[in-house]
Amino acid sequence: GPLRESDKAGLVMCEIIKSALEVLDDKGSMEIQQRWGKDKMSWSDLSNNPSELIQKYKLDFLSTTSEPKESVSQSDIDITVTLRNFFEDPASSQNDVFAYIDKTVPEAALQEGQFVRDLMSVACTFCIEANPKSIGTYDLSEENFAKVTPILKKYLQSGKDNSELELHALDAAQLLIHEMKHPRDLAYMLFSKLEDDYIITEYGFRHWRDHGKEQQGHGGDETEPEVLFRGSQSGQCRGQRGRVVICHVICCCPVVFIFPGNSSF
Repeated sequence: GPLRESDKAGLVMCEIIKSALEVLDDKGSMEIQQRWGKDKMSWSDLSNNPSELIQKYKLDFLSTTSEPKESVSQSDIDITVTLRNFFEDPASSQNDVFAYIDKTVPEAALQEGQFVRDLMSVACTFCIEANPKSIGTYDLSEENFAKVTPILKKYLQSGKDNSELELHALDAAQLLIHEMKHPRDLAYMLFSKLEDDYIITEYGFRHWRDHGKEQQGHGGDETEPEVLFRGSQSGQCRGQRGRVVICHVICCCPVVFIFPGNSSF
């Protein structure tokens, strides 16, 4: 059309997204990411020089302008050390992480379980801090979580159906907690935070509950172990959203059960 012929389509799109982000709440970027992925949008279809627009309007979370990469399996790429360095460096930004992943990880591998598990494991490790007031217990760093949230959202909530990506992410989070020998309250705090910040959807939790590898491997027992339900009456219900109830199963990994927001038990 005329806008594309005059190379104005990209500029108009940027202004529309900018206006949308100004009026939407903190879920705005995730909703735009989802729509962008669903409609298979591409900057190359909108502008002859998309990188300049992306930088000007700070739209790296929608960037699809990376150079072609070699076809290589994600299993051959170890991104964990570099990601950890980016997260721990106060001078680094989310755009640095996006640029590194864009350059290093093949596009097809972004949808593979290994990439998501690596990203989630490094991000969660970065956010978990030992509680100096209580030996053997841990807290979540709000500052660190704020740094990794937009990165996790970009790679976990970029398509129409993200359930498999969410499954791999939750597998990684639970395996990390399992390796830490299930510190008190950590699973509950982490999983609640993932839901509160819209990193994992209610459907993602349901899908993981039924199909997650780590959940299936560690979450059950042939006996009927004692369980402790938490959160059902403690303000975890968020309006019309589902409530997440984390059950600490004795000698097993935590298991997540999700009930409708209006349920009572």
